[in-house]
Amino acid sequence: MAAPVIEVSELTRTYRSGGLFSRSRKEVQAVRGISFAVRRGELFGLLGPNGAGKTTTIKMLMTLLLPTSGSARVLGLDVVKDAQAVRRKVGYVFGGDRGLYERLSGLDNLRYFAELYGVPPKNQKARIGELLELVGLNGREKERVEGYSRGMRQRLHIARGLLHGRECGRHRRPARHRGRAGPALQRARAGDPFLAGEREQAKVHIGHQLIAI
Repeated sequence: MAAPVIEVSELTRTYRSGGLFSRSRKEVQAVRGISFAVRRGELFGLLGPNGAGKTTTIKMLMTLLLPTSGSARVLGLDVVKDAQAVRRKVGYVFGGDRGLYERLSGLDNLRYFAELYGVPPKNQKARIGELLELVGLNGREKERVEGYSRGMRQRLHIARGLLHGRECGRHRRPARHRGRAGPALQRARAGDPFLAGEREQAKVHIGHQLIAI
């Protein structure tokens, strides 16, 4: 059996609060020793109420936060020791209005992020064209993002997350936009080699008020 794409073991993140002159410091354990594995082609989700640690877990996997203890590997790379290499191989689909420049067109947003992600200039035009077609924004790409509907913005987020041909993608709060961006996700699943084999998984409890699907 192939090695997991994501492998998490006893991952913990603790926040410490209290000012410089405070007599007491408070510790809040945002993620409490979770463990799970995701194999290639699987569609995997984290469920839980606010404060359960979903976003914190994703940020640790994206190398945006350091774990307090435990370990996590993405595509065989350690998220702490190999952070730069992990960032080159993963994509992150934001939720809501964050992560886009509203005063730029959808096309200019994708051009900017293509440069940021290191997509070779000779490949950018074709790649952006493919993604606009994939998410159904052809014909609307020259309009400013500030005039996009929420569903259109989410589709642009999906295109951004696929720009650099990543081997592993993460979508923050996909259920919130499932109705608006569902067709785009279906097209992406069919048109992208990594997403083409996705299948649903059974629920597994992995931590305090946090569920993996």
